[in-house]
Amino acid sequence: MAAEIEHLDDMIDRLETEARERWGERWRIDVTRWADETVDVVAVHSNGLVTDHDGDEKLHDLERLYTDGDGRIAYEHVHVCHEKVASRLEETVLHDPAADDGLTSKNTSV
Repeated sequence: MAAEIEHLDDMIDRLETEARERWGERWRIDVTRWADETVDVVAVHSNGLVTDHDGDEKLHDLERLYTDGDGRIAYEHVHVCHEKVASRLEETVLHDPAADDGLTSKNTSV
């Protein structure tokens, strides 16, 4: 749930406290900052790969905590299939401080 960016520090503090209580030192916090100045903050704990599934894709067993900036913390236990890049259509270096002008754009389209 996206929340206003001014709540970011408080959201991280609350999720960090809850994550430490649940998982000790085995967790991470992911922050997504959106263009409209809202943020999503999620604490994630990995239980590793799911070993008893029939598909070809690797499934990750994750536990997640998230908050909305209003003080509520929610928990979910999910299996996630990480996205893979099937083919790269374009890759462009937008800024290279090593280039003479620092602004050289290099397109490496394939």
